[in-house]
Amino acid sequence: MRLLIIVAGLVLVLGGPVVAKELKVTNSADFVNCAAGIALTAGPDAGQVALAGDTCVVQPGVYAPVLPVVVTVQNLKILANVGATLNGQILIHANGVQIGAAGQGFTINDNAGPAIQINVGMGATQNITIEGNVVTSTAGPAIQSNGNGDLRNLRILGNQVLSTVANGISFMHTGALEDAVIADNTLETNGGAGIGFLNGRVRTLSISDNRINGNATDGVVFGNTSSVEELELSRNTIRGNTVGVQFGNAGGVSGVAFSGNTISANQNFNVLFANGGFVEDVSFEGDQLSTTTGIGAPGVRIANTGVTERLRFTNVLIERNNGHGIFIVNSGRLRELSLKGGRIRNNAGHNVFIEHSLPGTDFGVSNVLFQDVVIEQADDNGVRIVTNTAEIGPLSFKNVLLAKNGALGICVRTTTGTMGEISIESSTVRESQGGPGTTSCDGMAPQAEGSGVEILTLGTTPVSNISIRDSIFTNNGGFGLRLHALGNDRVSKIAIRGSRFEQNGTRAAVGQGSGVSIRGQIVEEIVVNPTVANDNNDHGVEITASRDILNVSISGGEFSNNDRNRDGVGAGISVSANEDLLGLRVTDCKLSGNTKGIRVQADTARDHHVNNCEISNNTQAGVEAYIPNGENLDATNNYWGSPSGPSAPNGAVGQVTFTPFLAAPPGGPTPPTPPTPPTPPPPPTPPTPPAGGFAACAAGADNRIDDIEMLGILDAWIKGRSYQSCGVPTDLDVLQALDRWVRGV
Repeated sequence: MRLLIIVAGLVLVLGGPVVAKELKVTNSADFVNCAAGIALTAGPDAGQVALAGDTCVVQPGVYAPVLPVVVTVQNLKILANVGATLNGQILIHANGVQIGAAGQGFTINDNAGPAIQINVGMGATQNITIEGNVVTSTAGPAIQSNGNGDLRNLRILGNQVLSTVANGISFMHTGALEDAVIADNTLETNGGAGIGFLNGRVRTLSISDNRINGNATDGVVFGNTSSVEELELSRNTIRGNTVGVQFGNAGGVSGVAFSGNTISANQNFNVLFANGGFVEDVSFEGDQLSTTTGIGAPGVRIANTGVTERLRFTNVLIERNNGHGIFIVNSGRLRELSLKGGRIRNNAGHNVFIEHSLPGTDFGVSNVLFQDVVIEQADDNGVRIVTNTAEIGPLSFKNVLLAKNGALGICVRTTTGTMGEISIESSTVRESQGGPGTTSCDGMAPQAEGSGVEILTLGTTPVSNISIRDSIFTNNGGFGLRLHALGNDRVSKIAIRGSRFEQNGTRAAVGQGSGVSIRGQIVEEIVVNPTVANDNNDHGVEITASRDILNVSISGGEFSNNDRNRDGVGAGISVSANEDLLGLRVTDCKLSGNTKGIRVQADTARDHHVNNCEISNNTQAGVEAYIPNGENLDATNNYWGSPSGPSAPNGAVGQVTFTPFLAAPPGGPTPPTPPTPPTPPPPPTPPTPPAGGFAACAAGADNRIDDIEMLGILDAWIKGRSYQSCGVPTDLDVLQALDRWVRGV
């Protein structure tokens, strides 16, 4: 009953039953006449006049009218029988006009200007459909809007736009474009962009299932004079253009959703945000962004002049670009960036580069999350985040694999900005390379040493609030983990738990190849519990302060076989303060097979202890302490590899108290189990574009519209909302859907 009431209401709204007629067009003059509501002069419908809602059916043949075809009849369809060709222009001056349909489109060859022009200022403001046509133009765009005012409810569907001398589709009216769908088109080898927006605001636009390839400039370019809002780009193939997708508009960009696109082999950028305002609520999901061809060309570059926030990459494949994979250099804050799933790999620069240290870009970087993503085989850094005076953090890496990156796995650096709340959890950082042609994290060394992770400050600001948990750092060329305050400031509040640092330093200079290296003017509040740091070229864990070390706790785990290259630099644990050492606890550890098991150095020391550890088979000293002032190092209740206690070369050297000692190895916490690296996801598969207009889309896979679907379509039509992913239904769309529903198809 409700359905009957709604249908009855629809009939009343549309003014009762519509008896539309079809007029057969057989010559060029009548092509013009039918569009203008002038009586036909020939053919079976001679003398008939097209009225609102009628259809002009152009019969097979070649039509070359002297004047353009000017459509002034409202809600008029102009369709082609198979084989109808127009050598000329169509100018649309009315609402509700449809040019072509699936299987009934024209071949339009134009030598005078835009092949199809929507004259917004002449009355064409809404409900325009251009479908199923093959369009070329040697004098302008294939499809163009112009004039003053807004254009709404536009559908450009299933057209082939080929080899025009300008943009394939160009929006040049001064007002807004709203509620538009550009789908299932082929736009290739045009002299400008595939699609160009030069109008005012762009809002609620869907660009989907198109092939946009080999155009002379951009695949899709937004050069409009206002904002871009609520944009969907899905399942497009955009290849071989100068730029794939460019936002160069004069306002903000918000609510943009990329999904399932293949945007690749474009010259300068695959995706570029260079708009004059904010970028917010932008997502990429399941996209492939690869193989830019220009020198230094990133896959994605974000260089807008404003804040960038809520930027999300999910299950993307960004690879083999000729510059950085993702390059963010906006002049404003960066907030809420996430990369979840997918792979970022084999890019010629850094895989991910957030450059906020240049003049005009020195703004904070906060709430950044990397999760379940593979970042590998960059020519330079895997992830590089730098600022000058702005803050960095919170920053999180969860279940991330960083492997075989050319310079180092992760670089986080600021000069004088605040640093904090950085966490690495359940991640693997391995086989960072280093060497000539790579970029060091500190910016001072001529090349990177190949560290796994470096978190640095260059000026008078601390490195603090760092958490490393259940992660693996292995086979890196330099440090496994480097936490250095290079500007002579503090390193504080560092927690390393359940992690492994093994076989690091294979390419590093002497002293630059420890598993963990923590250095600052004052180092305080350090917790390592339990952790393994074995087989590193230099120390397992190194803590060094130019002044004081305060409150360090290392408990559980193993620190063995360090000084792997046997150059004499390699303690299991090294603690060195130029001034005071206060509050050192090393307990329940194994220190075996190093040059020195543990080395402690300070001018003055108090409350420092090494207890309940196994200290064995070290080649120069089991425990070494140089403490000219203060208390001896308490190294009691340890097992020294023998029931008889310490003896050379695994002895106690310097200011050490070692009795009583243990006659057998102590029990202790089990070393941590390595986390399982994330499994690289398969690259996204480009989907097969669907065919048909609104009614076919609404009919779905079963190709029919049932009662529930019809109610949904009517509700969307009444409220002016999109129905599923099919767009906002027009009056014509509703009539076509009703026809399918009545016929049960």
